[in-house]
This record gives sequence, C-alpha cells and structure tokens, in this order.
Amino acid sequence: MLRSIRGVIDVWPVEADERKTILRMEESASEGSGLAGLSTANEGIREVMQREFVVCINHSPDLRHPSKPIMTLKAGSGVIGQEVWEENQIAKLSADPNMVFLGRNFVLFRDRLDTARGKSVRFVFEPQSFPELDDVHGVCKIVSATISPITDVYIKRRAGWNTAHSDQGTVLIGFNLCQKKA
Repeated sequence: MLRSIRGVIDVWPVEADERKTILRMEESASEGSGLAGLSTANEGIREVMQREFVVCINHSPDLRHPSKPIMTLKAGSGVIGQEVWEENQIAKLSADPNMVFLGRNFVLFRDRLDTARGKSVRFVFEPQSFPELDDVHGVCKIVSATISPITDVYIKRRAGWNTAHSDQGTVLIGFNLCQKKA
C-alpha cells in the first residue's frame, strides 16, 4: 500500500532492535542540535516508537507535505513560532505586522514572544498524521515523524537505500492493528 503512494520510493520495516537504536540516535541528536539557550525535542519520534508496528519510507519531493508544521518553537506548552510551507500562507503572513520571519519558512508570532519570558524555549519536531493510511482496514493510531539528518543516513544505509540523493528523505510511520478505527 505505501509503495503505491505518489512520492514513496521504498518501504523498510523497522524491527525492535532498530527502534531502540533510532530512538537513541534521535535523543542524542536533540541534545546536540539546539541553538544557544534552545533545546530540541522530537516528540513525533517518541509517538511513532510507541506503536505496535513501525516502518520507514524513502521518498522523493513528490510526497505531499504535511498539513501542519513539522517544526514549532515552544515556550512551555505554547507555540511562539512555526514552520510555514504553503506559498499563499507565506505571502499572507509576510504582510502581517505580527509576524517575524526567520528565513523563508519559519515565522515567530510577535504577540506571543512575551509569554516566553522565563520559560524553557525549545524547537519541537511535531508528530504528524499520515492520511494515506486512514482508510486501511485494520490499521489505527497512525502517526508519522521526521528524523534528524544523522538518523536519515543511518536508516538509508541499513535499508540499502542510496544516501547520495539529497532530495530523497525518510519518514517513520507507526501504527497499531485494530478491529475498529480508534
């Protein structure tokens, strides 16, 4: 089923021992990837690894982009910034005086910055849906996650995928088996 999705090149089942290695790699990447005073957390990977089954897809740029931001900037539990990919949304937000762009695709909400004072600020890689699997009978609690570059290379090597194509990414997908949709 996954191989038939536009943009999916290949699929690799992630066994239990690989899950532990990948989770350790992501935790290590989070520890070393923050900017001065900022930490990073991959909440998506934690959710994926809690599912019964985990697979990894190798994909081209033709895979649709997630419907919500992959990365957010949080102060406590509040979002003070987020990734933006859709061109029409970038144009709309660029005209809003409340928005401060960091680069082309990341926006800070000026009116939320005061709430960050005295709180722990961190970049969060958010869990994502994977709607292409929503209608698959017997599959539920579907979640996907983006991974760090070092984990991307590790998985590509373990799966036998080419690491030279910088335009090909990896996404981890976790799901449970069930009788009814949850």
